[in-house]
Amino acid sequence: MKRIVLSLFVIVLSNQIITAQKTYKGLPCIKASSEKASYYLNNPEASNGWIISPEVRADSLSIGILAKTSFTFKTNKDSISFPLLPGKSCSFYVQLNDTLYALTIIYGKAIALEKLGYEKKKKNSELKFAYENNSNNPYLAKLKKEYPIDSLIASKKDDTEKALSILHWVHQQWNHNGSNEPKKSDAISILHEVKEGKQFRCVEYGIVTTACLNSVGLKARVLGLRTKDVETTESGAGHVLLEVFLNDIQK
Repeated sequence: MKRIVLSLFVIVLSNQIITAQKTYKGLPCIKASSEKASYYLNNPEASNGWIISPEVRADSLSIGILAKTSFTFKTNKDSISFPLLPGKSCSFYVQLNDTLYALTIIYGKAIALEKLGYEKKKKNSELKFAYENNSNNPYLAKLKKEYPIDSLIASKKDDTEKALSILHWVHQQWNHNGSNEPKKSDAISILHEVKEGKQFRCVEYGIVTTACLNSVGLKARVLGLRTKDVETTESGAGHVLLEVFLNDIQK
């Protein structure tokens, strides 16, 4: 069984009516002449790979979701799309090379948002939050001149909305590729390479988002996290992200 957790997505009603060119055993059926396929939710540019497996009794995918969205499955010859709802599932067949049938089941795993908790500790005046100040900063001014950062926050009422808008924009600029590194590790250089079709890692998402937040006066910085067994783990023991101070919640 394939399993994946995505933070903004949903799944389908088991009795949902789906349009398809044909049916097989009472379920929608699409055609394929290659085992390679893909699927995405809402955004075609954020597609994920899939291998059609007729030998599997029921090839399934479980997706963690929050609200209703659209799910699309594409082969090299056909596609199927349907609305998805939390806590539900939907089934369809993929006919491979006009002979083999792969039963495909999409499950929706409802995700409940948990209220964030914060440690209650006395403030330490010796701890300082270091970040790039946008006052008289020619680099950040150039970043805002080349990219529509100001327009992203123009209608936002507080820091939280501004940060989420910028976060979403950066997320849409390229698909994640954990193997690529940019020629230079600054936001403008990274975005220039993205225009050329390059895709980058979590590191670059952190760098670009931090610079964009700094450019509009939000106090943000890049963070590098490590697991406690980083010295002995061969891979996957680290992650790069960012943190930002939001004045509206004072955290």
